[in-house]
Amino acid sequence: KQWYQRRVRQYSDQALGTSFYQLEHVKPLFKEHNILAFKNLYTYYTFMEVFKILKLECPRSLHDQFHISARKETSLISQFPSFDFISRSTKLWSTIAPKLG
Repeated sequence: KQWYQRRVRQYSDQALGTSFYQLEHVKPLFKEHNILAFKNLYTYYTFMEVFKILKLECPRSLHDQFHISARKETSLISQFPSFDFISRSTKLWSTIAPKLG
């Protein structure tokens, strides 16, 4: 056999049950110790940054790119959809802020 064909266990002998494929095995630990997952950290810090930008109006260059909706004061409107900070944070803000207020 070639070196790339050797295995410790043959595929047919490898029996992995559902216990091997346990999804999100760290979630109970994170909940127990009040730790946020990476995705939740991103959402939290992005939301907080937008809050600071809107409240303190600083930096002015970023503040001027956010537009508050005339219909809902808790919603922000982005000028055009993209994957930059303004567009993504506007979407996050408009999703989370109405639930808080």
